[in-house]
Amino acid sequence: MISLYLNLSSKSKIKEVSTYNKHIGFGPLSTSILSKMLELKLDEFRNIGHFNFALNTPTDFPNCLIEIAFLCNEADKKIL
Repeated sequence: MISLYLNLSSKSKIKEVSTYNKHIGFGPLSTSILSKMLELKLDEFRNIGHFNFALNTPTDFPNCLIEIAFLCNEADKKIL
């Protein structure tokens, strides 16, 4: 399961992507997704493990939350 999240900030120049996983076993999935997202020329924030997000609770499927881009950044909006 992949949860997609679009960011918003008062800083119009901010441009970064990050991935989150709640369980250590899903770390390789979120790290792999982050490396692919960086190919889109987004700035890396980081991969965050053990993030407590409701949609990332235990499931039968590996899961990852991806913060894709910032809606306030014109370059990010074009990528989207």
